[in-house]
Order: sequence, then structure tokens, then C-alpha cells
Amino acid sequence: MGGVRRFRMIAVLLASAALVAAPGARAECRIESEDTAAVAEVTGRFEVRLDDGRLVRLAGLAPAAPEFVGSALAARLRGEAQAAWAGRPVFVRALGGADRWGRIPAALAPVEGGAEVAAALLAAGVGRVGDAREGAAECAGARLEAEGTARETGAGLWSDAYYAPQQAEDRAGLLARAGSFALVEGTVRRVGTGRLRLYLDFAGRDGFSVTATTRTIRAFEAAGTDVRALTGRRLRARGLIEVYAGPRGEAPRMELTGPGALELLDGAGR
Repeated sequence: MGGVRRFRMIAVLLASAALVAAPGARAECRIESEDTAAVAEVTGRFEVRLDDGRLVRLAGLAPAAPEFVGSALAARLRGEAQAAWAGRPVFVRALGGADRWGRIPAALAPVEGGAEVAAALLAAGVGRVGDAREGAAECAGARLEAEGTARETGAGLWSDAYYAPQQAEDRAGLLARAGSFALVEGTVRRVGTGRLRLYLDFAGRDGFSVTATTRTIRAFEAAGTDVRALTGRRLRARGLIEVYAGPRGEAPRMELTGPGALELLDGAGR
């Protein structure tokens, strides 16, 4: 880093030292990298543009809901995020190449310490966790805690009941959300296995089920969770609601993306 750039970033650091970290963020969550930049802009979709021109998709956050983007609430929250983060130096943990929209998946954290950018936005009610472990497994707990605090206090988008967790028994309600991201809560009635994937059934025939591929099952096992032993457990799953043809009609289904897309809610250990 050149001397001028280093001096500018130190100045920004001192100017932003009084900003408050996200409530609920855990001290052990720390992202560091030799790759640093300053935040130039928080976009209307809550992506982050850096001062070197890179556009970052915050890994681990669900895509912004179309109903939310462009709303007056989103505009207000985006303005608050812009005021809090513009000009601040951040560590950049890039996780892959740019997608077709030119966005790189990455985790960002302020150089001066404190909550990572994703957790801070979640605490403000800007978005929802997609897969809590994506890109920064050490921050999974902080992200879920930040989202939970926002959900409980009705911050940001959580002030709208539409985004509240759905119940697994509500087949009609889940079918109505086909193609959208949702949080779904319920108790696993049965664990079934097929040739290529595992099924967690939450209701009767044509009811809601969650699936996991063989690769995803291995990821759960590496994270310490035996998905085959979840019968009777109360869970929260997060992901896209899909529709498939069941024995008697359409049925809602969700495919897990990884261990961070499933939470145990009954208080028992994994």
C-alpha cells in the first residue's frame, strides 16, 4: 500500500472510531486479510462497492427480497448504512471470481475491529442470513445472533410480518411463496433417504420437506451435525421455496445449501 493511501486510510480509521458495532455480534468473530480497501458505497441492493472499483456481494446473506428493494424502508436503511460505512477501511476476504453482474463474493470486516459488515447490516434489519457459514464459518454465530436480535426487536424489514419465519405445517402459505427465500420452522417427522439425497419431512404427504445432497450431508458431518438423526427435532431451515409434484398434488420443498442453512431450535446439542 502506498504512503498516500496508507495515510488516507489511517485518517478514515480515526474519523470512524466512534461508530457503534452491531448489537449481538460476538467478539470471537474476526476476519483479517492482507487485502484491504475502503468502502465507497452501499448499493440499493446492499452490495458494497469498494474504492478500488470492486463490487462485493456479501457472502452468507440471502439475496435482497424484490419486494424490499426499492421500498421507502430499504431506501432509509441504505442511507443509514451508507452513512455508517462510506470511507471506512475494511479487510476483504474474496471467495471467488466475479459473477455475471460483476460482483465478487466476499466477507468484509472493519480494519479497526468490531462487527463484520454482514453482521452489522443484519443487526440493522437490512437482510437475512442465507447460509450462516458461507465465507466466514467463524462468524456464523454472530450473524445468526445479529439477525435474531433484529427479528425480535422488529428492526428494518422484520417490522413487516411477511418476512417472519413460516410454519412448516402451512402448506398453502409455503406454496404461495414458491421461488422466494424464506425461513421455515417445524419439527422433523421423518428422515428418509433416496439414491442421491436425504429428506427431512416436516408434514404428511405433499407437506413441506427439506432435502440435502450427498455433498451437503458430508458438509454437515464435517461441521458436527448428523442430519440422519434429526427425527423429532425442531428446526429452522432457510432457503428458496421450491415446488415439486407430490403423490396427490404440489408440495413445497427446500434444498439446503450447507450447514449454515439449518438451525436447531429445541435447545439440545448437536
